Amino acid sequence: MDDGIAQLAAIIAAHLAECGDERDRPLYGSGDARAIAVEIDRFCRDELGGAVARPLLYETSQGSVAAVELADGRRVAVKAHQPEPDLPARLHESVRVQMHLASRGIYATTVCGGPAPIGRTLATVEAYVDGGVTRDGHEPIVRAALARSLYAIV
Repeated sequence: MDDGIAQLAAIIAAHLAECGDERDRPLYGSGDARAIAVEIDRFCRDELGGAVARPLLYETSQGSVAAVELADGRRVAVKAHQPEPDLPARLHESVRVQMHLASRGIYATTVCGGPAPIGRTLATVEAYVDGGVTRDGHEPIVRAALARSLYAIV
């Protein structure tokens, strides 16, 4: 197995050990960390023309995000979305809006791939941006900033 895939599988395995696999199974059809890592690598090769060289993070919530560095040095976030009947239309519209915002420098990263098949669902790919500080969205000051940002977007 490729070293990037092995490293990604290790990060996914740690995540699955902590959180369980109930959120990953609908996306990938498996709770096996290696199978998920191989599918993410396949997606990156097919959609972006680059193999996973190094994982940066893996998290799940409503969907999953795998941030990886590709062999050519690009850093991307692969976002697998929960399968839903209207997912293709929703993702195409979401990408359209996100690219509109990103082109104006407003609260969005550039979409560089997708929507395209991954596992049992679809994924999009964005440029991975890790600058800034992660804050708790429950803090009043953070909630106020999120509300102002949402208002500016709408």
